[in-house]
Amino acid sequence: FVHPAQGATDNKCPEGTSTAPGLPNCCVPDPSFLGDGACDAHAPYNTADCGYDLGDCCRDSCDPSSPFGCNAKEGDAYGPFGYYCLDPRHGPSIDEGACAAENREWVGDGGCDPEYNTAECGWDGGDCCR
Repeated sequence: FVHPAQGATDNKCPEGTSTAPGLPNCCVPDPSFLGDGACDAHAPYNTADCGYDLGDCCRDSCDPSSPFGCNAKEGDAYGPFGYYCLDPRHGPSIDEGACAAENREWVGDGGCDPEYNTAECGWDGGDCCR
């Protein structure tokens, strides 16, 4: 028996992943990445089952008191993370199937990227409107 705090996986999760507390259908490699204030823009984190990275990927739902504080830092300290917002409750929302953002962390990072300034990419997460 391996204690859950030591990284045990749930039987229903693929090997190398485990569920996060309160999210029984969310299987991720590292549950501590959820809700840490840094958007993990790709699946399995940024999915409905994982609460869209527990709110990290939308400006309106990211918790500024979280470890990374929802800030894209300058330099190499960490980030930029951006806001690749797929949660339909918070906008501007992104059409994941139609937005061909190769660098998802650039969407909503504060800098206007013309190639992502489309309706499908949520107008670059609002970056080009500022």
